[in-house]
Amino acid sequence: MRFKLYFEGRESCYEDGKIRERFISFLKKTFEHSDLDYYKVLFDRKSWKPYVFSPFFGKDFAKYGKVGPRISMIFSSGDKEALINFWNGIFKLKHIKEDYIRIQDISFFLVQTKFFHPEKIKERKVLFETVGVCVMTDPTQPANNFDLWYVTPNDLERFNRAFYERTKQRYENIKGVKFPESELYLEPYEIKEMIVDGVGGKVKGFKGKFYIVGEPEILQFLYDFGLGVRTGQGFGLIDVVRRK
Repeated sequence: MRFKLYFEGRESCYEDGKIRERFISFLKKTFEHSDLDYYKVLFDRKSWKPYVFSPFFGKDFAKYGKVGPRISMIFSSGDKEALINFWNGIFKLKHIKEDYIRIQDISFFLVQTKFFHPEKIKERKVLFETVGVCVMTDPTQPANNFDLWYVTPNDLERFNRAFYERTKQRYENIKGVKFPESELYLEPYEIKEMIVDGVGGKVKGFKGKFYIVGEPEILQFLYDFGLGVRTGQGFGLIDVVRRK
């Protein structure tokens, strides 16, 4: 299930490289006002988040580095508890007039919320596209080596090994059940590698279109919870383009 939230404020310049942290702070505030115990489960320890979100910084961000005046975010999850707490938190923030994101000392207030019915995936091969940027890390490589730690489909064999392992880790952590041992791989269609601002510094990722081949249950998981790592930091949201 997916929600899209629209916020409005004044246009501002993007300066500090920490814009994703502002969206993460809003999500934390949302869950904290919904259920403090659930908030602690999500954020008191480092773990895979049972959701993915993608921020949109405004129509002039990519070209001019300007944020707003209208920004938005898409929130997606296949976890009932996460979805209920997210929606309840939004409702409570609205009630106490705390439904805003602060960027460069400007408040962007929530003005509209849309609900999207989720895709139900039954095929073993689906053409997806990124919504924002996806990030993948190689668990066999040292995290302090930027070029080896981050891997994209441009290095396809290594990427698919990492893709399988990271998906397995996230699936078992979020679902609490054993990962179905079967093939899972990505076939590039149109891929662009890029380096962008992440939480704590630069990250290497990719965007574009690609096929994913695997069990429908796993493709549904990737659609609901995102592809790759840092899904709780605004990376990894994907959408269905075409089925086979």
